[in-house]
Amino acid sequence: MRFITMGDELTLQARLGQSWEHIYRVVFLPRVDDEYEIANWFTGTHPQSPYVNNIIAALPGPNRTRLTMFNARFNVRHPSGEVDRRTLQGQDEYRNVLETQFGLEFSDAELATALAHVEQRGTRGAPHPFFA
Repeated sequence: MRFITMGDELTLQARLGQSWEHIYRVVFLPRVDDEYEIANWFTGTHPQSPYVNNIIAALPGPNRTRLTMFNARFNVRHPSGEVDRRTLQGQDEYRNVLETQFGLEFSDAELATALAHVEQRGTRGAPHPFFA
């Protein structure tokens, strides 16, 4: 990942394969807490928010890797640009990756509920490029 200058802004980019993709931009304007509250409320409650309907996790990993999970897609991105991709099958694989890679623990009921929700309402097809 890197920041680049674009006019009066900074843009965070991630290297995906052989190209750099924009992730988000940083604008140097005054902010008020209400702006963050509205954005967080929307992403955490709107029925069409990807954060409500999918299992999403990202974490810096060992040896400058980046771990990402989007529903059944678990990726380990290496500094070289190489990506190890794995598709999770079943509750036991989800539990293993969530616990060992991300340090997240769920009861059987919580994980079953989350997986059922993803099955009913989760994103189909390719996710955001950062998780692809």
